[in-house]
Amino acid sequence: MRNAAAAFLLKLNQEAPPTRIIRFETLIDRFAAEEYPDRYSTRMSYRSYVENHIRPKWRDYLLDRVKPAVVEQWLKQLDLAPKTRSSIRSLMHTMFEAAQRWELVDLGRNPISLVRVKGGSKRAKRPPILTNQQFCKVAGFIPARYRLMVIVAQCLGLRVSEIVGLKWEDFDFEAGTLLVQRSVVHGRVD
Repeated sequence: MRNAAAAFLLKLNQEAPPTRIIRFETLIDRFAAEEYPDRYSTRMSYRSYVENHIRPKWRDYLLDRVKPAVVEQWLKQLDLAPKTRSSIRSLMHTMFEAAQRWELVDLGRNPISLVRVKGGSKRAKRPPILTNQQFCKVAGFIPARYRLMVIVAQCLGLRVSEIVGLKWEDFDFEAGTLLVQRSVVHGRVD
């Protein structure tokens, strides 16, 4: 409650430069209130990264005391896939961009821009790729109610959330096209 009030007061006193020290948790609360994306799945990813990783580690740090070397070392120690660590780094970068925009920290180089995540754009391991013969063998074991979804995923490379969001009107059988325009995540259509 106190952190939410601090975030609200910062917004109210926006025109005057901050005269007190700002904790990272204040930034987290304001960022959550004003900057989380509208798309449900992305918002839930942000929330998970913040509540499970960023807030526990950084909440009591002063914003101007968050240093690239410390963040980089912390990310290396997280027992997560490189892609996930890279996503957390990107979210922290976005949070510091907002902090500069809100004048919570001095304008200048974003400290997170100096943080590197080794292998952040690579998969931790190569996913198995089925041959047509292997897929045909596996398809026979899939319950009938899921078989069409699996075939669509195999043939078109769609995600489960995209397949669940399909409607008949998305298919143009004459033109041989499919328009993917929505997804369903945790029962919510985006």
